[in-house]
Amino acid sequence: MSKAGVACCIIVVAAVMVFAAKGTVAWAGSYTVSACSPFTTAGPWSEVDTFAAGLTAGNMCGGPEVGPLGGGNGGALDAEDNTENAGTDIPNGARAGWSVTAPAGTVVTGVSYYRDLEITPTSDDFVVGLFEADGAGLETCQGTFQNGYTCSVPNNQAPASFSGLSTSGLFFGVECQLQPSEEHCLSGSPGHHLATADMYSVTVTLTEDSSPVVSSEAGPLWGAGVVSGTVPLGFQASDPSGIEGVEVHDGGALGASVQESCDFTETVPCPQLEPGQLEVETTRFPDGHAELSLVVTDAAGNTTVVTTPPLVIDNNGPAAPASLTASTAGAGSDVVDLAWSDPVNPPEPVVGAFAQICQATCAPAVAVSPAGAGQLSAPGPGSYTVRLWLVDSAGKGGPQNAATTAVTVPAATPAGKGGEGPNLRPLRISEHLHAARLTVSVDVPAGEHGPVSIHLDLPDGKRIVLAARREVPPSRGVARTVFVLSSRLRRAPRLLVQASAAGARSTRLTVTLRGAR
Repeated sequence: MSKAGVACCIIVVAAVMVFAAKGTVAWAGSYTVSACSPFTTAGPWSEVDTFAAGLTAGNMCGGPEVGPLGGGNGGALDAEDNTENAGTDIPNGARAGWSVTAPAGTVVTGVSYYRDLEITPTSDDFVVGLFEADGAGLETCQGTFQNGYTCSVPNNQAPASFSGLSTSGLFFGVECQLQPSEEHCLSGSPGHHLATADMYSVTVTLTEDSSPVVSSEAGPLWGAGVVSGTVPLGFQASDPSGIEGVEVHDGGALGASVQESCDFTETVPCPQLEPGQLEVETTRFPDGHAELSLVVTDAAGNTTVVTTPPLVIDNNGPAAPASLTASTAGAGSDVVDLAWSDPVNPPEPVVGAFAQICQATCAPAVAVSPAGAGQLSAPGPGSYTVRLWLVDSAGKGGPQNAATTAVTVPAATPAGKGGEGPNLRPLRISEHLHAARLTVSVDVPAGEHGPVSIHLDLPDGKRIVLAARREVPPSRGVARTVFVLSSRLRRAPRLLVQASAAGARSTRLTVTLRGAR
């Protein structure tokens, strides 16, 4: 996009566009271009000589910026008469020197320079100095009869400065301006160096009243979708003074920035940006809904800003779930019940949850219901840390966003009283919910004939409230009962069912309610 290509010049730090519906512009900025000493270049100044037989111009740049105190063309852009032969008549309007032209869309509004201007005894037809494009003199030296046809504006080591201009260009040098009754300059008399103009260094101020024109934006940022990581943004941009810089930001964080290589010895100092690609680092922005600003700045400091369509930045996925709790059914149960709340305003909807239980090391993560409640099994009695994280519909999220909580799985109660005894076989629970009727079935191990205690519990914050309890004798290896749920229980997000028997290992089951089923 620049001469070296924007893609290879990107500097990502801690926004390039066409005029779109939400675009804004700011202009009337200025910039300066410099030429001649201490540099050797004439910069944007072009040599002018309309009568080479009698006038001459030269480039002697490369001396001190302020020029020598005594004058002379050393270190200067110079112009002078050069009529060595009798009969060389210089016509009216002939000129030699140096000119600068403002590029389209800009005007010259100021100039500052070091110079030396001299007219030695001759006629009053020569004028030397600095002129606007329409010929109006800004600073001139012209011999007159009253001063003996001499004029001197010496280099006094101070710059001559002019502001508030509005001209398309400048000319510095020597010009033949015939006075009434004169036919030509010098009247054919031989002479040399009768009129001299030396400009040692010069700075021209150009003002631009337009902002960059940007087109052909393309890429994910204009797709109004979900973006993450580093994404490309294609565009091109142009401006009378060229493009100095490009940024992508959200009003605070900066996702991309590039500064073009500009040469302020030229009237168009910066490059036009050809079609190319800018890499935008979206991880610099917070996750969530966003509209990014894309900004192009020209050499004069004028900017064009356009806002992207609404999009979603999703690099990290849902934040850690809130209010995570873990509890067990009691002695003899290795089932850990989990409950949590989803974080507020995740980048995209939550569609999955993963949990793992850790002691010295962590067990592999297992998928659990994303509805705010789930279960996982502990490897045995002891104290554990439970980690839980969420995943959204864009597939973002992971252990880096896990919430943690502690849980203690109690040791088994003695055999014969229900619980965790080493020789106890487990009870198996299943449930079926239809309207307000919750049917609970418990598979009893062979040989177990005693009643099965079935609890229906309601989680209330950090407490477990007993809602109902049944003692059910097994029939053909199954103990079955029906709970008719009250309106209060039907409004609960979940219920807990626990089954225990004297000669079997107790177990627990979570029943999800309120539309989660």
